[in-house]
Amino acid sequence: MAQSLQMAWANTDRIGCAVARNCPNTNWKTYIVCWYYKSGNYLGVPVYGVGEPCSKCDKCDKSTGLCYQ
Repeated sequence: MAQSLQMAWANTDRIGCAVARNCPNTNWKTYIVCWYYKSGNYLGVPVYGVGEPCSKCDKCDKSTGLCYQ
């Protein structure tokens, strides 16, 4: 759950993931790693930014009110 919440975090604007299969010298069949920038998922901090839809971005989907890059 924590990883999926990090992907939805308002300040996170970059996500990079990699998958390795049949990792030697481990018990893992599949190993998945993801890095997030800017970090988030802090206790007591809201997931989403508060304000008017599309007010803090250059590109916005007017039908959803969500920013994109």
